[in-house]
Amino acid sequence: MSVKKGKSGRYHARIYSHGQQVAMATFDKENEALGWESTQRSALYLGGWSNPRNADVPLGDVIAAFNNERDGAVSKHTYDTDSANLRNHVTGQMKKRPIGALRPANFNTLYAAMMKTHARPTVLRLRDSLVSVCKFAVENGILTSNIAKDSKVPKGTGQDVPPDRPLSEAQLVGLIAAAHAISPTYAQLIEFLSLTGLRWGEAVEARVSDVRLSPRPEIRISRSKSNGYQVKGTKSGRARTVPLTRRARELVDAQAAGKAGEDLLFPGARGGHLNSGYFTRKLDWSTIAYGHRIHDLRHTAATNWIRKGVSIKTVSIWLGHSSSAITHRVYSGYIPEDNDVVALARLEQFEADTERS
Repeated sequence: MSVKKGKSGRYHARIYSHGQQVAMATFDKENEALGWESTQRSALYLGGWSNPRNADVPLGDVIAAFNNERDGAVSKHTYDTDSANLRNHVTGQMKKRPIGALRPANFNTLYAAMMKTHARPTVLRLRDSLVSVCKFAVENGILTSNIAKDSKVPKGTGQDVPPDRPLSEAQLVGLIAAAHAISPTYAQLIEFLSLTGLRWGEAVEARVSDVRLSPRPEIRISRSKSNGYQVKGTKSGRARTVPLTRRARELVDAQAAGKAGEDLLFPGARGGHLNSGYFTRKLDWSTIAYGHRIHDLRHTAATNWIRKGVSIKTVSIWLGHSSSAITHRVYSGYIPEDNDVVALARLEQFEADTERS
């Protein structure tokens, strides 16, 4: 019998391997000791056992080892995202606790506190990072199971974040005029974003060779460039083409003049990729943009398309969303109220044409 009651009244459970004691734990109740002993013995027999003493390592030390192993082994963006999440959002008190003493409820408490100050997607990203840390701990014999997998982020949106808001026509005209007084090239980029709905990273990585004139003017988007990171694929992972209106074509022609195919359409001052931080500082964005973000130019393009009768499915394709359901959820409020009337008129016209034929 490897579970015995001590003189103190507590129960001592021991695990043996080849006649040698390899682990011991003490419990207040006999059933807890028996449960622990059974779990450890099963893990030892099945080959998935790790010394429970390994779990005495503080969470902060496991995070440090996790970051160290991944540095250079994963993309810089992934590494920075995980390390920032763990550095900024896991409390110092939690980092001092042995990782083996943590339970899903501890993580749930952390998520609930974060929801008061952060949007839910941010909290979900932290959970993903913690799941990765605990997976690392399992793979290195520190934990026997991934305790973060059973943690849950509360429902709700969390702290409100600035919503996407389209610029009014007057605001867009005013923004372009104010930007033009500082930098005509930057003013053209602003207008181009408002017409094509490209993400900032997609626009600053766009090349002259991405523009196609046949069978219709369009730009092919397959790459993106974030500040400080290497060029990567689009957010959805798929390439797409966005048609160019007459005015968008004029802007492209102005930027492409005299450039080679691999040159950037909208380069920075030194010919490299344009940095959004420099762009906004140069234009004094907070003063001239009516409280809008650069990303709102993408929202402006999408809402203008919808208001002019472009279908949600087509808008979804042009924006590069992974599904039209996302587009409908974001932009349903901008669908003209008379769409049903227009659609019904088309159906009735189709029926009339069919009867005549």
